[in-house]
Amino acid sequence: MALVRHTHTAGSELTTEQKARLDEAAKRPINYTKDCPQLTDEQLAEFHPANGMTWEERARAMRAEGIVDPDTVPAEVLANTP
Repeated sequence: MALVRHTHTAGSELTTEQKARLDEAAKRPINYTKDCPQLTDEQLAEFHPANGMTWEERARAMRAEGIVDPDTVPAEVLANTP
């Protein structure tokens, strides 16, 4: 099986081929292993932004800076967002 990577640009539409690949991938089962086990709800709750802020704090700071969609903002701007 080949690994296919795609970086989607916000605001652009997927091609018919990309939509077909996405639909095909969604039908495949997730294969968890001992090296990559399924995370529990408690483990998932431990995730947090790398800068130590809560998701709510980050969203509030971004809105204060006029940032609506973080995917459309250059990485250096996000790195300097309080």
